[in-house]
Amino acid sequence: MSETSYKTNDPFSVLLDLIHRKSDLETFKNWLQQNEDLPTDLRIALQRKMMLEIQVQNLNVRPVQRKVHLSESMQKEASFKTLLSNLPDWNEPVTAHQICILPKTSNPKYIIGDLHADSISLMRIVEISELFNRQSDKSADLPTLVFLGDYVDRGSNHLGLLDCLLALKLWFFDNVVLLKGNHDGGYVEHNGVVKTPYFVGAEEDHLQYFPHLLRHYELGMAKSQAPFFHDYMSFFDILPIVCAWLSQDKVFMAVHGGIPRPSVFTRPLTDKEVFSEVLVGAQEDVIDPRHWFSKLPCIASLTALDAIDEIGRSRIQNMLWSDPSEDDNSMRWHTGRFKFLDIHFTHFSAQFGIDVLFRGHVVQNSGMKSYFDNRIYSVYSTGGQLLSGINRESAYPEVTPAMALEQFGEVIKCSL
Repeated sequence: MSETSYKTNDPFSVLLDLIHRKSDLETFKNWLQQNEDLPTDLRIALQRKMMLEIQVQNLNVRPVQRKVHLSESMQKEASFKTLLSNLPDWNEPVTAHQICILPKTSNPKYIIGDLHADSISLMRIVEISELFNRQSDKSADLPTLVFLGDYVDRGSNHLGLLDCLLALKLWFFDNVVLLKGNHDGGYVEHNGVVKTPYFVGAEEDHLQYFPHLLRHYELGMAKSQAPFFHDYMSFFDILPIVCAWLSQDKVFMAVHGGIPRPSVFTRPLTDKEVFSEVLVGAQEDVIDPRHWFSKLPCIASLTALDAIDEIGRSRIQNMLWSDPSEDDNSMRWHTGRFKFLDIHFTHFSAQFGIDVLFRGHVVQNSGMKSYFDNRIYSVYSTGGQLLSGINRESAYPEVTPAMALEQFGEVIKCSL
Protein backbone atom coordinates (compact mmCIF):
# COMPACT_ATOMS: atom_id res chain seq x y z
CA MET A 1 0.00 0.00 0.00
CA SER A 2 1.09 3.54 -0.59
CA GLU A 3 1.72 5.97 2.25
CA THR A 4 -1.05 8.49 2.81
CA SER A 5 -0.08 12.15 3.12
CA TYR A 6 -1.69 15.50 2.47
CA LYS A 7 -0.22 18.49 0.69
CA THR A 8 -0.45 22.11 1.73
CA ASN A 9 -3.58 22.59 -0.37
CA ASP A 10 -5.60 19.98 1.57
CA PRO A 11 -9.08 21.06 2.76
CA PHE A 12 -7.86 21.95 6.25
CA SER A 13 -5.13 24.26 5.03
CA VAL A 14 -7.69 25.98 2.82
CA LEU A 15 -10.14 26.08 5.73
CA LEU A 16 -7.65 27.69 8.09
CA ASP A 17 -6.80 30.25 5.43
CA LEU A 18 -10.49 31.03 4.92
CA ILE A 19 -10.96 31.45 8.65
CA HIS A 20 -8.09 33.94 8.72
CA ARG A 21 -9.63 35.96 5.89
CA LYS A 22 -13.32 35.65 6.72
CA SER A 23 -14.53 39.20 7.35
CA ASP A 24 -17.28 38.34 9.83
CA LEU A 25 -14.76 36.81 12.23
CA GLU A 26 -13.59 40.19 13.44
CA THR A 27 -11.40 38.73 16.15
CA PHE A 28 -9.20 36.93 13.64
CA LYS A 29 -9.19 39.83 11.22
CA ASN A 30 -8.12 42.36 13.85
CA TRP A 31 -5.53 40.01 15.26
CA LEU A 32 -3.94 39.47 11.86
CA GLN A 33 -3.84 43.19 11.16
CA GLN A 34 -2.15 43.90 14.47
CA ASN A 35 0.39 41.11 14.29
CA GLU A 36 1.59 40.99 10.71
CA ASP A 37 5.30 41.03 11.61
CA LEU A 38 5.32 38.41 14.35
CA PRO A 39 7.59 35.35 13.99
CA THR A 40 5.78 32.34 12.54
CA ASP A 41 5.94 30.20 15.70
CA LEU A 42 4.53 33.01 17.82
CA ARG A 43 1.73 33.70 15.31
CA ILE A 44 0.80 30.01 15.39
CA ALA A 45 0.81 29.95 19.21
CA LEU A 46 -1.39 33.03 19.42
CA GLN A 47 -3.67 31.70 16.69
CA ARG A 48 -4.22 28.52 18.68
CA LYS A 49 -4.87 30.50 21.85
CA MET A 50 -7.38 32.69 20.03
CA MET A 51 -9.22 29.70 18.54
CA LEU A 52 -9.45 28.01 21.95
CA GLU A 53 -10.83 31.15 23.57
CA ILE A 54 -13.46 31.56 20.83
CA GLN A 55 -14.51 27.91 21.20
CA VAL A 56 -14.92 28.19 24.96
CA GLN A 57 -16.89 31.41 24.54
CA ASN A 58 -19.18 29.87 21.90
CA LEU A 59 -19.79 26.73 23.94
CA ASN A 60 -20.62 28.82 27.01
CA VAL A 61 -23.05 31.33 25.55
CA ARG A 62 -25.00 29.65 22.70
CA PRO A 63 -28.02 29.71 22.99
CA VAL A 64 -28.84 30.88 26.53
CA GLN A 65 -32.66 30.70 26.59
CA ARG A 66 -32.75 27.25 25.07
CA LYS A 67 -30.07 26.02 27.49
CA VAL A 68 -32.20 27.20 30.42
CA HIS A 69 -35.28 25.42 29.03
CA LEU A 70 -33.29 22.24 28.37
CA SER A 71 -31.65 22.35 31.80
CA GLU A 72 -35.01 22.57 33.55
CA SER A 73 -36.38 19.68 31.49
CA MET A 74 -33.33 17.51 32.25
CA GLN A 75 -33.80 18.06 35.97
CA LYS A 76 -37.39 16.81 35.77
CA GLU A 77 -37.21 14.04 33.19
CA ALA A 78 -35.51 10.62 33.46
CA SER A 79 -36.17 9.40 29.91
CA PHE A 80 -34.28 10.73 26.90
CA LYS A 81 -37.09 9.48 24.68
CA THR A 82 -39.66 11.58 26.52
CA LEU A 83 -37.33 14.57 26.65
CA LEU A 84 -36.48 14.45 22.95
CA SER A 85 -40.06 13.84 21.86
CA ASN A 86 -41.36 16.85 23.78
CA LEU A 87 -38.67 19.40 22.96
CA PRO A 88 -39.42 22.22 20.51
CA ASP A 89 -38.19 21.89 16.94
CA TRP A 90 -34.88 23.67 17.45
CA ASN A 91 -32.61 24.00 14.42
CA GLU A 92 -29.30 23.74 16.29
CA PRO A 93 -27.70 21.59 19.01
CA VAL A 94 -28.27 22.71 22.59
CA THR A 95 -26.12 21.67 25.54
CA ALA A 96 -27.01 21.69 29.22
CA HIS A 97 -25.42 19.75 32.09
CA GLN A 98 -22.66 18.72 29.64
CA ILE A 99 -25.28 16.80 27.64
CA CYS A 100 -25.69 17.85 24.00
CA ILE A 101 -29.10 17.39 22.37
CA LEU A 102 -29.18 17.39 18.57
CA PRO A 103 -32.10 18.92 16.65
CA LYS A 104 -34.83 16.75 15.12
CA THR A 105 -33.43 16.38 11.62
CA SER A 106 -32.98 13.45 9.26
CA ASN A 107 -29.48 14.47 8.18
CA PRO A 108 -26.66 11.88 8.28
CA LYS A 109 -24.90 11.47 11.64
CA TYR A 110 -21.31 10.26 11.49
CA ILE A 111 -19.99 8.95 14.80
CA ILE A 112 -16.22 9.07 15.12
CA GLY A 113 -14.24 7.12 17.70
CA ASP A 114 -10.82 7.78 19.22
CA LEU A 115 -8.39 9.73 17.01
CA HIS A 116 -5.35 9.95 19.32
CA ALA A 117 -3.31 12.66 17.58
CA ASP A 118 -4.01 11.34 14.07
CA SER A 119 -4.98 14.12 11.67
CA ILE A 120 -4.74 11.95 8.55
CA SER A 121 -7.64 9.73 9.66
CA LEU A 122 -9.58 12.91 10.40
CA MET A 123 -9.03 14.12 6.85
CA ARG A 124 -10.39 10.83 5.53
CA ILE A 125 -13.44 11.28 7.77
CA VAL A 126 -14.13 14.71 6.32
CA GLU A 127 -13.65 13.44 2.77
CA ILE A 128 -16.02 10.48 3.23
CA SER A 129 -18.66 12.56 4.99
CA GLU A 130 -18.50 15.13 2.14
CA LEU A 131 -18.78 17.92 4.67
CA PHE A 132 -17.24 20.53 2.36
CA ASN A 133 -19.02 19.34 -0.78
CA ARG A 134 -22.41 19.30 0.92
CA GLN A 135 -21.86 22.82 2.23
CA SER A 136 -21.60 24.12 -1.33
CA ASP A 137 -24.66 22.11 -2.42
CA LYS A 138 -27.60 23.96 -0.85
CA SER A 139 -29.98 21.10 -1.66
CA ALA A 140 -27.99 18.53 0.33
CA ASP A 141 -28.36 17.86 4.06
CA LEU A 142 -25.20 18.89 5.85
CA PRO A 143 -24.07 15.91 7.97
CA THR A 144 -23.42 16.08 11.69
CA LEU A 145 -20.09 14.73 12.92
CA VAL A 146 -20.16 13.44 16.51
CA PHE A 147 -16.66 12.85 17.89
CA LEU A 148 -16.44 10.51 20.88
CA GLY A 149 -13.30 12.02 22.43
CA ASP A 150 -9.67 10.98 23.00
CA TYR A 151 -8.19 13.49 20.59
CA VAL A 152 -4.68 13.36 22.04
CA ASP A 153 -1.90 11.01 23.20
CA ARG A 154 0.04 8.22 21.50
CA GLY A 155 -0.19 9.44 17.89
CA SER A 156 2.36 11.78 16.31
CA ASN A 157 0.36 14.95 15.56
CA HIS A 158 -1.33 16.26 18.70
CA LEU A 159 -1.44 19.94 17.83
CA GLY A 160 -2.10 19.30 14.14
CA LEU A 161 -5.18 17.23 14.92
CA LEU A 162 -6.48 19.78 17.41
CA ASP A 163 -5.89 22.60 14.91
CA CYS A 164 -8.07 20.77 12.40
CA LEU A 165 -10.79 19.96 14.94
CA LEU A 166 -10.91 23.55 16.19
CA ALA A 167 -11.13 24.82 12.63
CA LEU A 168 -13.96 22.39 11.85
CA LYS A 169 -15.85 23.33 15.00
CA LEU A 170 -15.43 27.03 14.32
CA TRP A 171 -16.58 26.75 10.70
CA PHE A 172 -19.32 24.12 11.15
CA PHE A 173 -20.30 24.96 14.73
CA ASP A 174 -23.76 23.39 14.64
CA ASN A 175 -22.66 20.28 12.72
CA VAL A 176 -19.61 19.25 14.72
CA VAL A 177 -20.00 17.84 18.23
CA LEU A 178 -16.85 17.28 20.28
CA LEU A 179 -17.38 15.02 23.29
CA LYS A 180 -14.81 14.55 26.02
CA GLY A 181 -12.72 11.39 26.30
CA ASN A 182 -10.83 10.00 29.27
CA HIS A 183 -7.53 11.19 27.76
CA ASP A 184 -8.73 14.77 27.22
CA GLY A 185 -7.52 16.58 30.32
CA GLY A 186 -4.75 17.23 32.81
CA TYR A 187 -3.31 19.94 35.02
CA VAL A 188 -0.06 21.26 36.45
CA GLU A 189 0.44 21.28 40.22
CA HIS A 190 1.94 24.25 42.05
CA ASN A 191 5.33 22.51 42.06
CA GLY A 192 5.23 22.20 38.26
CA VAL A 193 4.43 18.46 38.17
CA VAL A 194 2.10 17.49 35.31
CA LYS A 195 -0.88 15.34 36.30
CA THR A 196 -2.93 13.32 33.82
CA PRO A 197 -6.36 11.67 34.29
CA TYR A 198 -4.73 8.28 33.52
CA PHE A 199 -1.62 6.40 34.59
CA VAL A 200 1.64 6.93 32.70
CA GLY A 201 4.37 4.44 33.56
CA ALA A 202 7.84 5.66 34.53
CA GLU A 203 9.34 3.68 31.64
CA GLU A 204 7.03 5.25 29.04
CA ASP A 205 7.93 8.19 26.83
CA HIS A 206 6.03 10.97 28.58
CA LEU A 207 6.18 13.16 25.48
CA GLN A 208 3.74 10.77 23.79
CA TYR A 209 1.10 12.15 26.17
CA PHE A 210 -0.37 15.54 25.42
CA PRO A 211 -0.23 17.26 28.84
CA HIS A 212 3.45 16.38 29.19
CA LEU A 213 4.17 17.37 25.58
CA LEU A 214 2.26 20.64 25.94
CA ARG A 215 4.11 21.51 29.14
CA HIS A 216 7.39 20.69 27.41
CA TYR A 217 6.53 23.09 24.58
CA GLU A 218 5.35 25.73 27.01
CA LEU A 219 8.56 25.67 29.08
CA GLY A 220 10.54 26.11 25.87
CA MET A 221 8.60 29.17 24.76
CA ALA A 222 9.92 32.68 25.17
CA LYS A 223 8.47 34.63 28.10
CA SER A 224 6.82 37.00 25.62
CA GLN A 225 4.72 34.11 24.28
CA ALA A 226 1.56 33.51 26.25
CA PRO A 227 1.43 29.99 27.75
CA PHE A 228 -1.48 27.92 26.46
CA PHE A 229 -1.47 24.73 28.58
CA HIS A 230 -4.37 26.14 30.59
CA ASP A 231 -6.26 27.11 27.41
CA TYR A 232 -6.29 23.55 26.08
CA MET A 233 -7.24 22.03 29.43
CA SER A 234 -10.04 24.58 29.91
CA PHE A 235 -11.33 23.68 26.45
CA PHE A 236 -11.33 19.97 27.32
CA ASP A 237 -13.10 20.63 30.61
CA ILE A 238 -16.04 22.38 28.96
CA LEU A 239 -16.72 19.66 26.36
CA PRO A 240 -19.99 17.71 26.66
CA ILE A 241 -19.91 14.18 28.09
CA VAL A 242 -23.04 12.88 26.35
CA CYS A 243 -24.77 13.51 23.03
CA ALA A 244 -28.30 12.28 22.25
CA TRP A 245 -30.72 12.52 19.33
CA LEU A 246 -33.97 11.08 18.05
CA SER A 247 -34.14 9.30 14.69
CA GLN A 248 -37.14 7.30 13.44
CA ASP A 249 -38.48 7.10 17.00
CA LYS A 250 -35.18 5.59 18.20
CA VAL A 251 -33.01 7.36 20.76
CA PHE A 252 -29.29 7.30 20.04
CA MET A 253 -26.80 8.18 22.74
CA ALA A 254 -23.08 8.82 22.28
CA VAL A 255 -20.46 8.82 25.03
CA HIS A 256 -16.76 8.03 25.18
CA GLY A 257 -16.85 4.97 27.43
CA GLY A 258 -20.15 3.54 28.56
CA ILE A 259 -22.83 3.65 31.23
CA PRO A 260 -22.59 4.74 34.87
CA ARG A 261 -21.73 2.05 37.40
CA PRO A 262 -24.93 0.22 38.43
CA SER A 263 -25.46 -0.08 42.19
CA VAL A 264 -25.52 -3.88 42.03
CA PHE A 265 -24.12 -4.56 45.51
CA THR A 266 -24.81 -3.11 48.93
CA ARG A 267 -21.07 -2.67 49.53
CA PRO A 268 -17.92 -2.13 47.46
CA LEU A 269 -16.21 -5.30 46.26
CA THR A 270 -12.60 -5.96 47.18
CA ASP A 271 -9.98 -6.66 44.51
CA LYS A 272 -10.03 -10.35 45.49
CA GLU A 273 -13.78 -10.86 45.21
CA VAL A 274 -15.16 -12.31 41.96
CA PHE A 275 -18.19 -10.45 40.58
CA SER A 276 -20.16 -13.56 39.56
CA GLU A 277 -19.50 -15.36 42.86
CA VAL A 278 -20.74 -12.45 44.96
CA LEU A 279 -23.76 -12.07 42.66
CA VAL A 280 -24.94 -15.64 43.37
CA GLY A 281 -23.78 -15.61 46.99
CA ALA A 282 -25.38 -13.99 50.00
CA GLN A 283 -28.48 -12.17 48.82
CA GLU A 284 -28.07 -9.43 51.42
CA ASP A 285 -25.09 -8.24 49.36
CA VAL A 286 -27.14 -7.87 46.15
CA ILE A 287 -29.51 -5.00 45.28
CA ASP A 288 -32.76 -5.56 43.37
CA PRO A 289 -32.08 -4.79 39.65
CA ARG A 290 -35.01 -2.37 39.65
CA HIS A 291 -32.92 -0.11 41.90
CA TRP A 292 -29.54 -0.36 40.18
CA PHE A 293 -29.84 3.20 38.89
CA SER A 294 -32.17 4.64 41.53
CA LYS A 295 -29.45 7.08 42.64
CA LEU A 296 -29.77 8.72 39.21
CA PRO A 297 -33.34 10.05 39.27
CA CYS A 298 -33.14 12.32 36.20
CA ILE A 299 -31.09 12.99 33.08
CA ALA A 300 -29.22 15.86 34.73
CA SER A 301 -27.98 13.52 37.48
CA LEU A 302 -25.87 11.61 34.92
CA THR A 303 -23.34 14.44 34.89
CA ALA A 304 -23.92 15.98 38.33
CA LEU A 305 -20.62 16.55 40.13
CA ASP A 306 -22.02 15.16 43.37
CA ALA A 307 -23.22 11.91 41.74
CA ILE A 308 -20.67 9.47 43.21
CA ASP A 309 -20.57 5.69 43.00
CA GLU A 310 -19.68 3.25 45.80
CA ILE A 311 -15.92 3.49 45.21
CA GLY A 312 -15.89 7.30 45.16
CA ARG A 313 -15.85 7.86 41.39
CA SER A 314 -18.15 10.36 39.71
CA ARG A 315 -20.73 9.26 37.17
CA ILE A 316 -18.85 11.32 34.60
CA GLN A 317 -15.73 9.25 35.28
CA ASN A 318 -17.87 6.11 34.98
CA MET A 319 -19.10 7.12 31.53
CA LEU A 320 -15.57 8.03 30.37
CA TRP A 321 -14.02 4.74 31.51
CA SER A 322 -16.52 1.84 31.53
CA ASP A 323 -16.58 -0.94 28.92
CA PRO A 324 -19.27 -3.37 27.69
CA SER A 325 -18.50 -7.05 28.21
CA GLU A 326 -20.15 -10.16 26.79
CA ASP A 327 -19.24 -12.31 29.81
CA ASP A 328 -18.70 -11.77 33.53
CA ASN A 329 -15.03 -12.72 33.60
CA SER A 330 -12.69 -10.05 34.98
CA MET A 331 -15.37 -7.44 35.58
CA ARG A 332 -12.89 -5.17 37.46
CA TRP A 333 -15.83 -4.01 39.59
CA HIS A 334 -13.51 -2.57 42.25
CA THR A 335 -11.70 -0.29 39.77
CA GLY A 336 -12.42 2.90 37.87
CA ARG A 337 -12.40 1.05 34.55
CA PHE A 338 -15.11 -1.51 35.22
CA LYS A 339 -17.10 -3.64 32.78
CA PHE A 340 -20.86 -3.85 32.41
CA LEU A 341 -23.03 -6.64 31.03
CA ASP A 342 -26.05 -6.83 28.75
CA ILE A 343 -28.37 -6.94 31.76
CA HIS A 344 -26.84 -3.75 33.17
CA PHE A 345 -27.28 -1.95 29.86
CA THR A 346 -30.83 -3.26 29.54
CA HIS A 347 -31.84 -1.72 32.87
CA PHE A 348 -29.98 1.51 32.12
CA SER A 349 -31.53 1.89 28.68
CA ALA A 350 -35.00 1.13 30.03
CA GLN A 351 -34.74 3.77 32.75
CA PHE A 352 -33.21 6.45 30.53
CA GLY A 353 -35.08 5.68 27.31
CA ILE A 354 -32.06 4.70 25.18
CA ASP A 355 -32.23 2.40 22.16
CA VAL A 356 -28.66 2.49 20.82
CA LEU A 357 -25.36 3.58 22.40
CA PHE A 358 -22.26 4.65 20.47
CA ARG A 359 -18.93 4.60 22.28
CA GLY A 360 -15.18 4.51 21.64
CA HIS A 361 -12.46 3.90 24.23
CA VAL A 362 -11.34 0.41 23.14
CA VAL A 363 -9.16 -0.50 20.16
CA GLN A 364 -11.14 -2.33 17.48
CA ASN A 365 -8.85 -3.76 14.81
CA SER A 366 -11.63 -3.66 12.21
CA GLY A 367 -12.72 -0.19 13.30
CA MET A 368 -16.11 -1.11 14.77
CA LYS A 369 -17.72 -3.83 16.86
CA SER A 370 -21.30 -4.30 18.06
CA TYR A 371 -22.47 -5.61 21.43
CA PHE A 372 -25.75 -6.82 22.90
CA ASP A 373 -27.64 -7.49 19.66
CA ASN A 374 -26.51 -4.26 17.97
CA ARG A 375 -27.60 -2.04 20.83
CA ILE A 376 -24.02 -0.82 21.44
CA TYR A 377 -21.50 0.10 18.75
CA SER A 378 -17.85 0.52 19.73
CA VAL A 379 -16.03 2.71 17.18
CA TYR A 380 -12.31 3.30 16.67
CA SER A 381 -11.25 5.87 14.10
CA THR A 382 -7.46 5.98 14.15
CA GLY A 383 -5.39 3.31 12.46
CA GLY A 384 -2.53 2.64 10.13
CA GLN A 385 -4.49 0.63 7.56
CA LEU A 386 -6.44 3.28 5.67
CA LEU A 387 -8.18 2.24 2.46
CA SER A 388 -6.13 4.94 0.72
CA GLY A 389 -2.77 3.76 2.05
CA ILE A 390 -0.55 3.49 5.11
CA ASN A 391 -1.06 6.10 7.80
CA ARG A 392 2.07 6.70 9.87
CA GLU A 393 0.55 9.32 12.16
CA SER A 394 -1.48 6.66 13.95
CA ALA A 395 -0.14 4.78 16.96
CA TYR A 396 -2.16 1.73 15.87
CA PRO A 397 -0.57 0.36 12.66
CA GLU A 398 -2.66 -2.84 12.72
CA VAL A 399 -6.05 -1.10 12.88
CA THR A 400 -8.33 -0.46 9.90
CA PRO A 401 -10.15 2.60 11.27
CA ALA A 402 -13.84 3.24 10.74
CA MET A 403 -16.72 5.46 11.73
CA ALA A 404 -20.41 4.73 12.13
CA LEU A 405 -23.14 6.32 10.02
CA GLU A 406 -26.65 6.70 11.45
CA GLN A 407 -29.51 7.88 9.26
CA PHE A 408 -33.23 7.07 9.33
CA GLY A 409 -32.65 4.91 12.40
CA GLU A 410 -30.19 2.56 10.69
CA VAL A 411 -26.48 2.14 11.46
CA ILE A 412 -23.77 1.16 9.00
CA LYS A 413 -19.99 0.96 9.23
CA CYS A 414 -17.81 3.24 7.09
CA SER A 415 -14.20 2.10 6.84
CA LEU A 416 -11.65 4.87 6.34
